[in-house]
Amino acid sequence: MTRPIVPCLNCGDPHEFSPDLSGICPSCETPEDKAATARFLREGFQARVRNSGIPRALCVDEWPDTVATAAAQEWAAGKRPGLVLTGGVGVLKTTLAGAAAYRMLRDRSVTWLSVAALMSTLRASFDDDQRAQAIHHIQGIGPLVLDDLDKAKPTDFAKEVLFTAIDQRIVNRVPLLVTTNLDMDSIADRMGDPIASRLFKFRPIEMTGGDRRLEARA
Repeated sequence: MTRPIVPCLNCGDPHEFSPDLSGICPSCETPEDKAATARFLREGFQARVRNSGIPRALCVDEWPDTVATAAAQEWAAGKRPGLVLTGGVGVLKTTLAGAAAYRMLRDRSVTWLSVAALMSTLRASFDDDQRAQAIHHIQGIGPLVLDDLDKAKPTDFAKEVLFTAIDQRIVNRVPLLVTTNLDMDSIADRMGDPIASRLFKFRPIEMTGGDRRLEARA
């Protein structure tokens, strides 16, 4: 994510602008300024993590060693608009998505949605607060992670919901990350061509191998 270059409010020298900082360049910051900035950033980051919906177990500063790790790091840094991770159970798709989302949260808000939980929430009563919040996330334009896309039953309602969530991010050019056990042909068969074609533009990465969770227990 590119930030504008602005003059320092103290000395006037150009520096990279950040909405989280005071507008003073690093060379002009006093130790007190730096401590206050670090505290402000830490508190903002913690609030973004709490509000993101990312599972606590995935909030770690570690990158799993996979074929898609470099692409996930690019996505987290804002250098890749979309990322689709495919592959069987236990190949660390969700773990990698969690690492990427947690890293992006250091710079901006991200919403994490488990597709199975999302659909369960949307089946709740129309006056349910969680349902209203879910709809807000679907229709929003902030960065989004859709975990386990294939866990949605392929009803017309589910297809409409997921299409909206995906299309909103593409149209507004904000980061989108999707994980699924299915390949794109299977996604097209299950969820329809409109969803599959939008995801295909991100050049899905297939993560292969055995179930690493079972291997870790052995």
